[in-house]
Amino acid sequence: MKRSMDRILTTHVGSLPRPDDLRDLIQNKARGEAVDEAVFAARVKSAVAETVRRQTEAGIDIVADGEQGRTGFIPYVNERLAGIEPSPTVESANYWGQSREYRAFPEFYAWTASLPGTAGQTGRTRWVCTGPVSYKGHEALQRDIANLKAALAGQRHEEAFMPAVSPSNQMRCAKNTARSSRRDSCCRSTTRSSPPTTSCIPRRASRRAGNGRQDASRC
Repeated sequence: MKRSMDRILTTHVGSLPRPDDLRDLIQNKARGEAVDEAVFAARVKSAVAETVRRQTEAGIDIVADGEQGRTGFIPYVNERLAGIEPSPTVESANYWGQSREYRAFPEFYAWTASLPGTAGQTGRTRWVCTGPVSYKGHEALQRDIANLKAALAGQRHEEAFMPAVSPSNQMRCAKNTARSSRRDSCCRSTTRSSPPTTSCIPRRASRRAGNGRQDASRC
């Protein structure tokens, strides 16, 4: 992590608005509709390049990919973890509705739910933990890193990062349905190879764009 003694380096929370056409593709995928994966991948790459360029033009020092290809800052990781699967039963996927904050300010959240885009809408799929959790998203992660690196080429920046969901958010949103204990089912590494691909859900809140390795985690 870079430090500056001359001025405060600027950054942002990580997730940025998606272009309308990309948002439509993301929502189609989330609904299970057929999407041309080559077209989707190309649009994500160009959207990352566009959002990085706009960040640098605005004077942001530490830029991000804006999570352009992700459904949201929590649900995306379900597709990258073994042991997390869609619920076989019909359940509400409104995780926010279960929070104390949501219950304290229902009028505000009713308004945000009416807004266009993934930030104001709730996913339709309820994900559950069905067994030992391990990381299987290496190809998707490498693609994300490649897109960000390509977008950074020739752009003025101090650093770059990719947001990643925290374990606490993931474990709160994915109900444990495995028969064994919570620690055994949701926190045990299923890999014994060297180096390990993962153990538990990634603890790090972000990964630097220059490092393609999956950070090992601890429970």
